[in-house]
Amino acid sequence: MSLDDVARLISTKRPKQMLKLLQCFYGGASCKLEDLMRATGFNEKQLRYYITKLRRLRLIEFDSRTRTYSLDYKGFHVRIDTIFVDAIENLVKKK
Repeated sequence: MSLDDVARLISTKRPKQMLKLLQCFYGGASCKLEDLMRATGFNEKQLRYYITKLRRLRLIEFDSRTRTYSLDYKGFHVRIDTIFVDAIENLVKKK
């Protein structure tokens, strides 16, 4: 699964914008809101929309001490299990 695929799973209507945001965290980077705005070109309202979307999916963490955001790769794993593995498991279960 590519990062493009992940962006499409998270944001079906605007995957290219989600991809811009995801790429900011390449290599495990932690980013401040201002850094993310600069890197993506989003205004604050847009950025907060996407961050909220990631938070609801438990894919992003906020460190209040350093005021930085980082992706939670474990959250991605759980999300993929929920989307695909659970659905396939339910499909093949004997009734």
